[in-house]
Order: sequence, then structure tokens, then C-alpha cells
Amino acid sequence: MQPGSTSLLNHGNANFGASSSTLRLANEFLLSHSLSELLPYRSFDPETQLFVNRSSLGFVLETLPLVGCGEDIPRQLTGIFQHSLPLGSNLQCLLVASPRIGHCVKTWKCMRGGRSDVLEELAHARSQFLRNTQGIRTFRLLLSYCQPNSLIESIESVLALREQLITTLKGWGLPVKVWQAEDLLTGLDELLNPTEGLENVSIPWNIYDSLSHQLISPSTRICVESSQLVFGDQEQVLRLYTTRFLPPHWQQGAMGILIGDPFEEFLRVQGSFFLSYGVHICNETTLKTKMLAKCGNVEKQAASPIAKYVPSLKKEAEEWSFVREKFEGAARDL
Repeated sequence: MQPGSTSLLNHGNANFGASSSTLRLANEFLLSHSLSELLPYRSFDPETQLFVNRSSLGFVLETLPLVGCGEDIPRQLTGIFQHSLPLGSNLQCLLVASPRIGHCVKTWKCMRGGRSDVLEELAHARSQFLRNTQGIRTFRLLLSYCQPNSLIESIESVLALREQLITTLKGWGLPVKVWQAEDLLTGLDELLNPTEGLENVSIPWNIYDSLSHQLISPSTRICVESSQLVFGDQEQVLRLYTTRFLPPHWQQGAMGILIGDPFEEFLRVQGSFFLSYGVHICNETTLKTKMLAKCGNVEKQAASPIAKYVPSLKKEAEEWSFVREKFEGAARDL
């Protein structure tokens, strides 16, 4: 190895890993600034129940995860993505498995009080058992929709889309709650200010201050490491994972697997976690032309002699042919 090669490798290591300049700059920023300065939330309109962000407008719906369904639900979901969501809009699906079960346990216990001393004693013992048992969580699904201000035709169109989503979810037998400003502050508190407590922290909304400034607690300290975020003095650790291999096909009936096996305990995530999936409706006006050009180039390469030396070209050409077929059928790119 030449001397210059060693220098190049050492320079490359400075850009990645625990000693990278990115981590150093991130921690220097968090040392004198709050994470709230990077969050886009600005205000909330109680009349329309819409959140006003830095450059977008949106709403949040809270419901329960749907772990099984029939044939109608996937078809209705496809219709929402293909026809209802406007171009340039975003929909985030956030599944939160929260250990903050204090409110649920308290409600369950109160419903069994006042009947008899025996039932009250059993309810108290069961509630204490649930509070002291590891791995018990509540599962909530948050649907966050936002649209850039420059692409919003009218406020009525955003409200109509929200009403359509609410009607669809209720038609599936799911409860739906439209988030208010207090719900945003309380709901994101356990993600941005994690603690080991079982109770949700009630945070009042100050209408005269930005929502993002009210989300981060002054006592929250964040350290960025190469593989995780550390909150406080090694009190809470947040790690992000992504999937390397995805199944070629997926069905709605298998969604329950994502929250753990119902029978095998070692196939469940024991601690709190969240799953995030974002959908962006692309602007097909310019994207369709670019993707069809890419499709033509790949198909031309797959038909040339070079395909014998690059086996992956055949599979890639099949995928792009599928994209071309969907575009010709007026399908959207997500």
C-alpha cells in the first residue's frame, strides 16, 4: 500500500463513525441549542383543528392498529393513495408501543370499584401486577398528514380529506380522535423526553409560544452517538433500525407480525418502540417522463450483450417494466 493510500483511509474515517465531524457538529449544536429549533411545528387553529407548520399545513388522527382485515380494506386503502391524497402531500403512519399504561390501568381499576370489597381488592392486586410487569404496553397508531402551503388549493379541501379518512377508519370499526394542540404536546413527550414513568405528562398549551418550543423539556439532554441517541446520563437510549431485505409481497392480514408474535415471547420486542412509515405522493408531471426514460434505458441494456455479464439487469428490467405498466394504467408513484 502506498503512503497516499493510508492518508486517504484515515481521512475517510474522520467523516464516519464515532469521531466523525458530523457527530461533533451535531453535539456542538445540541450543547448550546435545543432540538426544538429544528422542529417544524408552529401553531394550531382550534376552529379548523389544523396544525400550522413552518411551510405546511396538516392534521393528526389517532386510532388503533388494524391487525387483520378482509378484501375490502386493502382496496379502499389503494383508492385513498391513488385518488384521494393530493400531489405533493405526505402521510406518515407512526405505530407507538408505549409503556405508559398508568391511565389505562387506572381506568380499568375504577370500573371495578364500588361493587364489593373482594372485587376491589382483586382489582387493586391486578393493577399493581400490571404496573410491575415488564413488556406491557399500549399500542396507538398516529396518522399525520401535511401538505406544502404552495400546493394547498383551499382549507376546505384539507378538511374534506380529513373527514374522508375519519369516515373510512370508522367504517372499519376503529375509534378515531382528531389531535388538538395538547395532544401533540403530550403524545410526542414520550418520544422527545423519554422517562421510565408509567403516567403521561399533561402539558398545557401556551397559545403565545411556538409549539416546537413547548415540546422539548428544559431538562432533556441529548447526545448523538454513532449508532444511537442518548437522553440524559445514559438513562434512555434510542436506536433506529431499518430493513435490509423486504418481502416481494405483503398482505394486510400479516400486519400483526410487526408488533410481535402472540405466542412466542422471544419474538417480541420487550421494551417500548415505534414503527414509522411515510408515504409521499410524487408529482407525476415531471417524474413520469424521467422514470419512463430510465425504464427505456434499462430495457435496452437488458437486451444488449452486456446483460450476460450483469445478471441483475434482467431483474431490474422486469421491475421497470412493472413500473411502466402501472404508469400506463394511470397509477401513482408513491
